[in-house]
Amino acid sequence: MLKIFLPMMGKTNLIKMTLCGKIRTYYTRILFYAFLSDHNEQNLQEIIMHIINEGNNSRIAKNLNLDVRILRYMQSMNHFTLSSLDYQIQNINTLVRDDTISEIQRVQNVIHKFDRFSSSEIIAPEWVVDEMLGYLENKGAYNSEHNFLDIASKAGEFSLGIDKLLKSKGVNTTNSIYAIPTSPIAYEFTRRVYTIIGTKY
Repeated sequence: MLKIFLPMMGKTNLIKMTLCGKIRTYYTRILFYAFLSDHNEQNLQEIIMHIINEGNNSRIAKNLNLDVRILRYMQSMNHFTLSSLDYQIQNINTLVRDDTISEIQRVQNVIHKFDRFSSSEIIAPEWVVDEMLGYLENKGAYNSEHNFLDIASKAGEFSLGIDKLLKSKGVNTTNSIYAIPTSPIAYEFTRRVYTIIGTKY
């Protein structure tokens, strides 16, 4: 099917589509970074500065496959496109730092904006998490003696759900919830969630 499609669309159009796809991927990963960073970046320039100067930010950028050289090149985008990206960066930081709701709820609100990291890494919706945890609860799986392991963590969504459920029952979750991230990107999201819920990673 691909061999039939390529001649029809033309080599130039194919290159443009490939480039647009890569730019969209970079755009999304920049917004991932804005959520994961401890800094309150307001634009692409501040993100570049913190990646260069901060160790943790350099690690995050590496795990998100963000290259400073490409980020600098993106600064040459037309003004409208760059302003739109800066606005989205500001929006993510506003959501993360919304003092009117709990820190956990802030994280969930941001995670809901990202339904996947890639075609094979899909973040479980909150209703799926609640349904699965409800099933385990009916089986009597939750008490202070049990440890829990998420063997395919994307954004720590199951760890977060278990933490909320256990704490609602008065159970101390310290050192009882573990996760194995499926990729470097998933590691960063899971690490962020674990930092917020106060669990070691």
